[in-house]
Amino acid sequence: PMPALTAATVARELRPAATVAVIGATGAIGAFLLPALAGRVPTIIATAEAEQRDAVMGRGATDTLAYRSADPHAELRRRYPDGLDAVVDLVASGDGLRESAALLRPGGQLVSTLFGPTAEELGGDLVVSYVQLSAQPGDLEAAGRAAAAGLAGPAIARVWDFDEAAAAVNQALTGKQVVRISADR
Repeated sequence: PMPALTAATVARELRPAATVAVIGATGAIGAFLLPALAGRVPTIIATAEAEQRDAVMGRGATDTLAYRSADPHAELRRRYPDGLDAVVDLVASGDGLRESAALLRPGGQLVSTLFGPTAEELGGDLVVSYVQLSAQPGDLEAAGRAAAAGLAGPAIARVWDFDEAAAAVNQALTGKQVVRISADR
């Protein structure tokens, strides 16, 4: 439940915004964050590769961009030259968040579950929020409803048979992999 509760915390921390990029949308927190933002944020751009696109679009993203085959920061700069209202970066930490902060328009918000520079250190008119899990009544129930409806949870890239486990380990960087162990083994 920790990723789901952290996602609820991030969603509460996010100020009203029209355009939000979620970097790490296919990870554990991102998988619960997208449905929490859906209906609240008109444009949600999620990092996802082609095989993950349908999953993140079904969870509330309105657009996707690749993170392995392209530089997501460069693509966001190209698509949104005037900047974004908010970036939720669930991947970078420390100085790595500077690249995400640079995507924001003046007054924009950077949200991270990790740590990094202050707004003053980033040198712009930005709001910077570093959040940790802070559950409130109803958060777990809401996450459970989203998961039961198929709107949240891990985006599984592939299910492998047990005799393919070594190949599954080699593919671990391309999304969540599941190894099936049958009862007769």
